[in-house]
Amino acid sequence: MTTVLYFFLAVVLISCSLATAAILDSSDFEYQGVFTLPGDSANVMWGFTTGALAGRRVGGQIHLFITGKGIYQARTPPHQPHEVYEINYPGVGADVNTAPRAALVRAWGDIYQDRLITRNNAGGVVRGLLWHADKLWWAYGDYYNTAGYHDPSIGCTILNDSAGTFKSFGPWRTEAHSQMTRGYMMEIPQWFADQYVNGHTLGTGGSIAAGNANSPWGAVTFASPVVDTGTPADDTTNTHISIACSTLIQHTLSHKQYRSPDYVSCGWDVIAGYDCANGSWERPADTVFAGLDMISAATWIDLPDKQGVVYFGQLITPAHAGDPLPHYWYGPETCCHGFSDPFFSGKGDAASSRVPHWFIYDPADFVKVLEGTSQPWGLTPAHLVRMSGVNVFWENVATAHHGGVYFDSTSRLLFISSIAEDRITNSYEPRPLVHVWHIKNGPVHSEKTVKKDPDAAISVSPNPFNPRTKITITNLKLSASPANRGERITNYELEIFNIQGKIVMQFTPDIHNSFSWDASACPSGIYIVNFRMGKQVLAKAITLMK
Repeated sequence: MTTVLYFFLAVVLISCSLATAAILDSSDFEYQGVFTLPGDSANVMWGFTTGALAGRRVGGQIHLFITGKGIYQARTPPHQPHEVYEINYPGVGADVNTAPRAALVRAWGDIYQDRLITRNNAGGVVRGLLWHADKLWWAYGDYYNTAGYHDPSIGCTILNDSAGTFKSFGPWRTEAHSQMTRGYMMEIPQWFADQYVNGHTLGTGGSIAAGNANSPWGAVTFASPVVDTGTPADDTTNTHISIACSTLIQHTLSHKQYRSPDYVSCGWDVIAGYDCANGSWERPADTVFAGLDMISAATWIDLPDKQGVVYFGQLITPAHAGDPLPHYWYGPETCCHGFSDPFFSGKGDAASSRVPHWFIYDPADFVKVLEGTSQPWGLTPAHLVRMSGVNVFWENVATAHHGGVYFDSTSRLLFISSIAEDRITNSYEPRPLVHVWHIKNGPVHSEKTVKKDPDAAISVSPNPFNPRTKITITNLKLSASPANRGERITNYELEIFNIQGKIVMQFTPDIHNSFSWDASACPSGIYIVNFRMGKQVLAKAITLMK
């Protein structure tokens, strides 16, 4: 037993280039329930929103930002598309009929200050929001960009909570084509950014868009620096680049993401007028993304025990086991074979069934791309999760199922806006529901030395111990003398887990940052001291030997 314990301890304390927390899989997501958005009012309108989502904590409480109505509404006060509203988290219900309704915290409104500019003046569609570096970042692109213009696509807004005012900056053009960066946004963990991408923590991506030659065809993420607000805005009359991009993963028209060929393509021998009498055809599906396969939201989940970059999308595929293969076509609401588009969107891409899927990637694979040992399109998801087995999403709610995602690491709650799913509140103007998942706790696998806060360290003495030991959080920039203890870090969480991931002890921070743990009531074994301060995490293995 002693040999096994020491061997395990040695493994735990090995320094590693990447965090060795377990990669998320479908079993880690526990569905909690759903809540609805506030009702329409003079200051708030929701119909046909893109559902872009971000979040922050205010006074310890979760607040969410979400975009409002997706089309211009001539009304007093005039509502511009994609106004931003801040709401609370009201808890969840089992379904839309029992779901609690979120309360409006503040209608921030049109935060963009005329900065959603595009070369063809088609109007900006906001599909990405991110609260990062005390700013609300937004990503946008035009409604229809078949010309494939490389427009600015990123901006940010500083909110003055006490005054209810704001100031916006940008927009800025990314090094990667704007069709690739006009969509979802994510925060890249600082430890990964510092070691692999020059400290760049702003992640951008996008879903398939008009102008397909420059559009994503699967998962896409670029790592970019947080832009200084003093950086001059880019305009549409030149090609100036303000935001550098390091490619972590990218699928393009030439290198589409792979998928299962469980659908058929169909069309017409004579296209003009879509006259079915002139004949039609069917052919097997390609094994790559089609025009309605897409990824429309993403987040990087980085916990001491679980990690993964999760992309939220949809695939053309049978809705239920035993269903016929769905048809995918370009044209009217119903194809020549009698299959109908479950969400009519006019002339264009259509399919008889689209099902939500989650694509979970191992961050270590991104390093292969950065080091040149893998192509950006050459990565395979660690897990592909079909969500129709979870009876929460409508099988076909809109062109894109997922509007936006926010992950709160403190509560381990994952919030997802499901576009156009709430047709109870207003059947004429469907709006999102927000679904909530919880990431299960698991054992902490190793000390994440690459994530160490340079100002903090854990010391434990004695170790191994029986039954008492002393745990101290030290500030490496300060002397260890008592005179400096008042300057030490105090805004942290300190817990002890057993090897099964269960919390066995929680400490309350104090000015001394030193704690004695009496483990008399605990069995012999490996325990993990877990320190968290903001987004910085340390874990240290200790051994109780009785």
